[in-house]
Amino acid sequence: MLLFYLGGLGPPLAGISLTYLRGGRDLQRDYWRRVFGFKRIGGWWYAFILLAMPILTVLSIYLTAIFTREDPISGFRSARVFLSNPLTILPFALGILVFGPLPEELGWRGYAQDRLQQRFTPLLSSLILGAAWGVWHLPTYFIPGTFQHSLGAGSMLFWTFMLGMIPQSVLIGWAYNKNQRSTLSAILFHFSINFSGEFFDPSVAARGVQFIFTLALGIIVALILRNDVK
Repeated sequence: MLLFYLGGLGPPLAGISLTYLRGGRDLQRDYWRRVFGFKRIGGWWYAFILLAMPILTVLSIYLTAIFTREDPISGFRSARVFLSNPLTILPFALGILVFGPLPEELGWRGYAQDRLQQRFTPLLSSLILGAAWGVWHLPTYFIPGTFQHSLGAGSMLFWTFMLGMIPQSVLIGWAYNKNQRSTLSAILFHFSINFSGEFFDPSVAARGVQFIFTLALGIIVALILRNDVK
């Protein structure tokens, strides 16, 4: 677990260090404004960023129940536990935010996306970053106690998680660019993805359906972005 936490500090330390080593004061100010600038994100974008993944997750659970005769209530077992004691939701959400989206996005979208887009189109930058994001997670499958370890290396959940990061990266990159390069938008979108998966805790089949939905949405956004220039 020590290696797990040290690894988690890699993206933020790299992003912040490189910003201060390679950039002047203007770049440094811009970096933090993109992290804390709530006004950069449009009102409708807040709704999309925070609700898109929960909606896709709920739809996945219900569609799985329809086609497999799986009890839909079982797909919400984890959510029902939290709702039976609402006071547990806030610390649960804060834990997800602090141990994932917040530190990671200080490196991924806060630094890497910007640098990639200096050389490549927004779409290609997001695809490259999505692949790197997935590879970066690989060691966690061999650390007992992590979420990825519970999925099982080489399992179907392994592949839906790893491959799902590419369309997720396209979606996050889209939100990032459409909201004045807002790192905060990336943090919130990443949080929404993680929170949805753990709060609802869909079955294996439902996670497969969720992956298909996310991939379809990512392809739609990719088609929108395909003509974007550097």
